[in-house]
Amino acid sequence: LASHIAGLPGFPVPKTEPEPEPEPEPESEPENKYNRKILCLHGGGGNENSLKYQKGIQDLMNNSNISNWEFIFAQSPVEGGVWYKDPPSKDQPTNDLNWADDSINYLDNFIKTNGQFDAILGYSQGVPMTLIYLSKGIYKDQFNKIFLFNGYLPSTHNGLMELINDNIPFDKQTLIFISKNDDFYNLGLELKNKFNNKIELISDSAGHALPTSSDEHFDKILDFF
Repeated sequence: LASHIAGLPGFPVPKTEPEPEPEPEPESEPENKYNRKILCLHGGGGNENSLKYQKGIQDLMNNSNISNWEFIFAQSPVEGGVWYKDPPSKDQPTNDLNWADDSINYLDNFIKTNGQFDAILGYSQGVPMTLIYLSKGIYKDQFNKIFLFNGYLPSTHNGLMELINDNIPFDKQTLIFISKNDDFYNLGLELKNKFNNKIELISDSAGHALPTSSDEHFDKILDFF
């Protein structure tokens, strides 16, 4: 009866509770698109940004074929942006096996904080520093792939060469890139002798810099990832 008389004159309309507002969907956390990490070592006198913003590095970082790789850039702790100091002169090579220990210790801590890394990339003086780290660093066995661009051996440092030679041949998959237009070309030719499992790419067009996407070898570098 009440339902029939509700709303007639003198009978109030029963109040209805408003529908509750639906709870907003929680925003999902963006998925990390990276599942691989590569540690990058800049050249002597440079810093993390001098390598990071090289055209060749940018072409790698922006390539969709390796978009799952995160490029992480270390920066030398040594004054002047070098990974280890020069000898007093080229006629006075150093004999100290510990000549690069400041950078080795720095990289140990950097890798502990930012790792685990799947690969390491060295450019210019970052190449001999890579070899030194592969010889002595705490996490030297962490890397499955090695990328060496426009590099050379630390031939004016007898102690560092002894350290490297005591640990060769290196067995990890290694890509060595050198260029005929690079002042370090002839020195760079010696690198391959330190590795068992390597690819050597020699560019006719690049200079002392990583190859850009227009270089004849760029796709081979992508394939190596």
